[in-house]
Amino acid sequence: MKLLEVRSLRTQFTIGKEVMNAVDGVSFALEDREALGLVGESGCGKTTTALSVMRLRPDNGWIAGGQILYRGRDIAAISD
Repeated sequence: MKLLEVRSLRTQFTIGKEVMNAVDGVSFALEDREALGLVGESGCGKTTTALSVMRLRPDNGWIAGGQILYRGRDIAAISD
């Protein structure tokens, strides 16, 4: 079993009256004792991806789709 598996993660924010996609379709997996580095341009969603995995999004953000499996349990589906 994988330690962490992120499948098609989508995170959205409400800005004013608009809904904005911040992360759209991110997937990756980590085995125990593995590390992962996210690289990309400024504003591409690296921090939002990490915050979503840890469920620490700002009040105007939410996980709109996908799964975050920690030791096989979908923590994205758990209520706050």
